[in-house]
Order: sequence, then C-alpha cells, then structure tokens
Amino acid sequence: MVKKNLGRQKVEMVLNMELTQLMSQLEDKRKHGEELNQMNKENQQQYRWQAPVEELDLSTLKQLKSAMEGLKKNMFYMGEFIRRWGDS
Repeated sequence: MVKKNLGRQKVEMVLNMELTQLMSQLEDKRKHGEELNQMNKENQQQYRWQAPVEELDLSTLKQLKSAMEGLKKNMFYMGEFIRRWGDS
C-alpha cells in the first residue's frame, strides 16, 4: 500500500511539474500575442493604410487612392524609361 501511494505521489509530482511548465509556456505565448496586438495597433495608427479597407474613413481612402494613382503613374514612366534606355 505504501509503494502504491509513493508511486502515485511520484506520478502526481511529475504531472504537476509538466502542468506548471505548460502553464508558463501558455502565459509566455499570451504575453507575446498581446505584444504583437499592441505593435499592430501602433502600426495601424502610424500607417493607416495597413488597416483593413473596411476600417478606413473616407479621407484616408481618398489619400490612399491618390497615392496609388501616383504610384501607377510612376510605374508607367519607369517602364517607359527602361523600355527606351534599358537596351543602350
């Protein structure tokens, strides 16, 4: 009977140690997730266009549209430049 109790206590001790380790890992992952969420919020405030389109206000959407039109023009001119001068 004493041997059974000692064996059971040993198993419980090992399981408790494993549980404690897993709980610690889970807490670390939760903290890391919170840090990532905070970084994402900060990035969205700094770079509003990183937010989902559904969350952008009209003013930001207009700015984004203008920036994309400018990028399109720049890409067109760069393509023309490379086509003209790229082979020389």
